[in-house]
Amino acid sequence: MGYVSSVLRMRQVIGSSTYGCSAALVGRAVAVTAAHCLYDVDTDSWAASVTVFAGAVRGAYDSSAAVVRYVVHQGYVDTVSSLAP
Repeated sequence: MGYVSSVLRMRQVIGSSTYGCSAALVGRAVAVTAAHCLYDVDTDSWAASVTVFAGAVRGAYDSSAAVVRYVVHQGYVDTVSSLAP
């Protein structure tokens, strides 16, 4: 039996850009990441697609899954835009 990964790599597509971040697996189908990983300040856009990768090491991974839905905490404030003059 293989190991169980609780740390995930994440790839998000926001507009025409692709970003990377990390997430923590906290349930069979639930991962937690920082809200700023899903938001692009420059385009004022949220991620259109997110994929998580388990067991990622140097570009290789054991498995992947498309994120069906994500929820941003209602108290999230984008501090970069809120500091702009």
